Amino acid sequence: MCLIAWALQARDDLPLLIAANRDEAWDRPTLPLRRWTDHGGTPFWAGQDARDGGTWMGFGEGGRLAFLTNVREAHMPAAPRSRGELVTRWLASDISVQQLQAELNPADYGGFNLVLGNWRDGPWHWCSNRHPADPHRRHSAHAPVGWHTQAVAPGLGSLSNASLNTPWPKSQWLMAAVEHALAQPKPHTSPNLTHALASRDTSTTWPDTGLPPEAEQQLSSAFVHWPERRYGTRSSLVAAVRRRGDGWELVLQEWTHRVDSVEPVWGGAASGPIRQSLG
Repeated sequence: MCLIAWALQARDDLPLLIAANRDEAWDRPTLPLRRWTDHGGTPFWAGQDARDGGTWMGFGEGGRLAFLTNVREAHMPAAPRSRGELVTRWLASDISVQQLQAELNPADYGGFNLVLGNWRDGPWHWCSNRHPADPHRRHSAHAPVGWHTQAVAPGLGSLSNASLNTPWPKSQWLMAAVEHALAQPKPHTSPNLTHALASRDTSTTWPDTGLPPEAEQQLSSAFVHWPERRYGTRSSLVAAVRRRGDGWELVLQEWTHRVDSVEPVWGGAASGPIRQSLG
């Protein structure tokens, strides 16, 4: 997942609203959003990386939520473990953020941003194995790797491929769309969200993450389509937790997108809307 914007506890009747795009190599096998279980039998809703078994974003029945983006680096050597297991480990347990960090070696994974929380009771945390002051490690490919953690405050937030709330243009655009949607009676159905997720408008400025300028520009749009590299936005998701009578309802809408095409295609709904009562 390479672009996520959210509103946390921004409305009493809507404790959570998320809009997200997942960018990935076209050749990496992927399963769509559905309810599935980890090896211990804990159920949650998520898509799935069919190669390594993890996921980039998932929602648990008890209110737990986790989502993940990679940190963009010019040189990304293979890591011993898949980042996708960080999300499933959180969803399938009741451990704290501190316990999770004590159990795992951050050097075992490629660069990541990980947001962990529970929409029912919080608190929320952003965790990374890259220093937020220089997430792309331009100064040294052998910089020490450790845990970096920060509280995620209520309100609007965003992640792309740097650090928490790094003001990349496409992150700002999507966050503005989420803010606009909050003014609607049913924010999760706002066309502003799907329009923002589908945008191929590139920025006139882009970050310096160590990639060539032409690559930075190619990746500066919310919806990425890069057929020369067989890479781009594979799926989009709008998720909301909203009040429903005396309880709560989780609403998930995912779109999967065609690959192997010269022109970008916004796909039809592959799964959903999924509506699950949360009590």
